[in-house]
Amino acid sequence: MVKANAYGSGSVAVGRFLEKQRVDYLGVAFVHEGVTLRKAGIQLPILVLNPAETAFGTMLEFGLEPEIYSLGLLKEFLSFVKSKKRPSPAAGKFLIHLKLDTGMHRLGFEESDLEKLNALLTANNKTITVRSIFSHLAATEAVAHDDFTKNQIAFFNKMYKILAKELGYCPLRHVLNSGGIVRFPTFQMDMVRLGIGIYGTGPSGKIQKELQTVNTLKAAVSQIKKIKKGQTVGYGRAGAAKENMRIATLNIGYADGLPRKAGNGRFSVLINGQKAPTFGNVCMDMTMVDISKIKKVRAGDEALIFGKDGFGNELPVSELAQSMETIPYEIFTSVSARVKRVYMEGQSENLEVF
Repeated sequence: MVKANAYGSGSVAVGRFLEKQRVDYLGVAFVHEGVTLRKAGIQLPILVLNPAETAFGTMLEFGLEPEIYSLGLLKEFLSFVKSKKRPSPAAGKFLIHLKLDTGMHRLGFEESDLEKLNALLTANNKTITVRSIFSHLAATEAVAHDDFTKNQIAFFNKMYKILAKELGYCPLRHVLNSGGIVRFPTFQMDMVRLGIGIYGTGPSGKIQKELQTVNTLKAAVSQIKKIKKGQTVGYGRAGAAKENMRIATLNIGYADGLPRKAGNGRFSVLINGQKAPTFGNVCMDMTMVDISKIKKVRAGDEALIFGKDGFGNELPVSELAQSMETIPYEIFTSVSARVKRVYMEGQSENLEVF
């Protein structure tokens, strides 16, 4: 999965890397994300999870494969492609992927749709090929919901058999996300959809120690100030010194992806291997941190927001996520476009994003 700019890491660079690793498919949320990959020269099959009807033409032009999740969307797609003379390379037909709703209740065909769906697919079997049939599991990371997850998978298998029997062939099957790959290996079927796990974070925590840190976000110390007891720091004078202290101003703010909510001591960055809590409000372009207990800090020194520094120190993204009462997905995807990405490919052929 390389949607949302590859979870904030840069979809083109990550897409090229994954193509080099010979993955079978890339997945994006929207058509324009797939177009970006195609324009960068990436040739892998690309599944579009939420195709807009208005972008069908663009999707076909760039060889993108749509998720079809409703009878209405399927009818619109069939109506559009019937007038086209340039089908996908596979057997002269257009490739589609069917999404089944097995309990997520977000997108997907329901069991009551299957009769009409089969009729449409049969009537248009010379026009389209169903490349895969899949579903999305709601709670693979939560042991408390394992019975629900297993029921979802059983329901998917039931619906799949009905569709495959009518189609006369067996499309690829896939239901597992990163959490499911780890916790339900017996249900990996024909494909799996690896997302957050690519970026070094295990959604269930079960194999976190086995994953390598991939994404690192760093800032630098711009200036150091001595603050006297009673003085205040930042907007709204939110940072009030209860004693004499030293403050470092970092060149990162909420416009870069460090949430404003991280201010006022709710989160600590790492400088010289030691934690420096935020002091005062996070600004748009800058953040102040308390370095009173850290020796030998100079302007230009690195401040680690999450990931690993060059000295073996690590600050898991989960710490920032927990302080924000959110999940690593949101933290990764919130790192803005103005943050410079540096890609490092080491001997282990792992891609690190800074």
